[in-house]
Amino acid sequence: MPNFKRLPYDIQRHILSFILSNRDVAAMSRQSRDLHSLCDMKTREKYHQARISHNNLDHAFDMLMDILRRPSLGQYVRHIDCRASPTAYKEYVESGCERQLNDEDKQLLQSAARRAGLTASKEGQIMNMLLRKTAFDPMRDSYSSNSDMSGAFVPQALAALLVSVSPNLESMTLSPPYFNFTGYYWPESRKQDITSIVFPLEQLLRETNSNPNDKPWLQNLRKVYLVNEPRGTWDDDRFYHSMDFQGCLVLFDQLPSIELVGTDLLEEDENGYPSLGHAISNVSRFAINHASLSAAYLAVVISSCKTLREFRFSIGGRATNDGGYPTFSPKTFIKAILMHRETLEVLDLDIDAHIIGFAEGADEETTEHDFENYDCREEIELSEGPPPEALWTQAGSLKDLRALKRLSLGIGFLMYLAKGVRSTNGFFSREFMLVDELPEGLEYLCIRGYEKGRNPDHDKQIDALRSLLQKGSSTLKTVEGIDKLIPHAEDVDDPDNNTHLLWNPEVTQSDESDLDDSESENSN
Repeated sequence: MPNFKRLPYDIQRHILSFILSNRDVAAMSRQSRDLHSLCDMKTREKYHQARISHNNLDHAFDMLMDILRRPSLGQYVRHIDCRASPTAYKEYVESGCERQLNDEDKQLLQSAARRAGLTASKEGQIMNMLLRKTAFDPMRDSYSSNSDMSGAFVPQALAALLVSVSPNLESMTLSPPYFNFTGYYWPESRKQDITSIVFPLEQLLRETNSNPNDKPWLQNLRKVYLVNEPRGTWDDDRFYHSMDFQGCLVLFDQLPSIELVGTDLLEEDENGYPSLGHAISNVSRFAINHASLSAAYLAVVISSCKTLREFRFSIGGRATNDGGYPTFSPKTFIKAILMHRETLEVLDLDIDAHIIGFAEGADEETTEHDFENYDCREEIELSEGPPPEALWTQAGSLKDLRALKRLSLGIGFLMYLAKGVRSTNGFFSREFMLVDELPEGLEYLCIRGYEKGRNPDHDKQIDALRSLLQKGSSTLKTVEGIDKLIPHAEDVDDPDNNTHLLWNPEVTQSDESDLDDSESENSN
């Protein structure tokens, strides 16, 4: 520290700009009065995050102008929250400018928009968006042909410029910034001119993701939370919502620092992106909770990763629209994660309630036959860009996930994974002890759905697990769910009479803490 304090003031400030964690800067500021002044925590907190929606424009605009007048303030921005999903594909309709700016400030805005690549033939429109103080709620009258989309355009224009002037941006919370009935995502129109996209934030994200190396923004973006909420007056927030999750992934998957993408309440969107490529994505961590998806869908997502380090998926907390749920083949899912057997460190899966074969008393041979019948291989291979043939030839078991450190599963899925899968079809059974199938580096295990006395075979396995813990001879230090039942997540079958079972997030989705590593590590 003394050496640092001897450096010139400007160099000290420059070094501080490379410390991305506000917690680390705050700790440093407490070392001395001079450092406290240098770190300027009050200013850091003021510009730490921006929240933008149709009814919250002034604060974001004021922050943008502050940064344009004093660009160093942009280095403090770490999180941007933008809720501006269009509910129709419409051209922007200009209106009267509501903000009065002097010529110098107008020039700052125009220059920023040009640097972000948002102008060209639409310079007048972009400036008109930025100078509006009010915008219509895009969810209201969303099914009307006369619906006003200013509530999507205006917040997106502000968000796009804020992104472009925030080089240290680490995380984003946003609703899908596009309307997915345009055909842009289908094979015959993939190569269309990105500049023809009408929504500003969508354009910035697609352009940057397609060629991130020559852009000064989004180089440090690590985490994205996709807000999945009702998109119109007809949608019911007691049910899962369809969203083009795969289409949203291709807004970020080539960014150099991207790690985690998360969402909740997800149901597959039949009109969404047709498929993802194999091993092309830089995303290595997923958190998809309170969702209703098939193993086939998840296999496509998993197969798109160059490296997979963490995968979290759970059902429950909402009702399905038709009372059913997607078929989920554990065999397909296991084959998908086995493609990342050398890198997967965290697996948290709460799906047992959707798998009939894991019900008590299910016949093992019949169960295996059912898993093969609804592995959805034909469905996956009919999609454009299916997972590679190597997916279906995977073979292995829990023990083969050699990098695994944290594991949370239902008791049925845990035993099936411990038994393992083969590369060929047909009934497969073998005797095993769970303690012999644990990865060597496993440190934490959470077992859902286990009750002592209900299944003698499970009791035998858990007793051996207790003995292993007591000996202290393995890396496994913590096991939850063997002394007290941890119930499986379940759909809400009757949301009219069971509103207390509907999932309600404990923290707002606009807070970057939704994406914190600490929250991931502490969840079961």
